[in-house]
Amino acid sequence: MSDRPVVMVSGVITPRMTEQLEDRFELVQLPPEAERAAFMPSLAARVVAGVVYGPAGFPRDVIDALPELKMISCFGVGYD
Repeated sequence: MSDRPVVMVSGVITPRMTEQLEDRFELVQLPPEAERAAFMPSLAARVVAGVVYGPAGFPRDVIDALPELKMISCFGVGYD
């Protein structure tokens, strides 16, 4: 465990994104739903941001469990 802020990743991010984020943050992968209850308490207070590939989503229960969450960045391609 490091002293760096934690960014939670939902879905798959590119190697370049991973490299750039790891320079400043500790990255953790959002665990499968069945494993979240055991995983979340140890990190919840340290997660400051989420990164999500659009289709993966960032579940509402996870958002509610992260008291220091300040932003969620969603990326992908598409059109509106």
